Amino acid sequence: MTKRIITIKPGESIEIRMESDQDYFTLNEVADKARLSYWTIHRHIKEGHLIVEKIGRSNRVSKENLETYLKTRK
Repeated sequence: MTKRIITIKPGESIEIRMESDQDYFTLNEVADKARLSYWTIHRHIKEGHLIVEKIGRSNRVSKENLETYLKTRK
């Protein structure tokens, strides 16, 4: 089990325990799995087709959101 510290606002943070790092994917990993470019994934996020979660300073896609996204694309 891994731990992540998420900053809510300066001076305030919470600790989240996750099963593994593979519960969340970077946008590049999502692009590889979906066989799309990074910028297409970025556009789909802005259009609301793919839900991301902010972890620290980076956007991550949960395994569940990725599976839903891939199913709706077929």
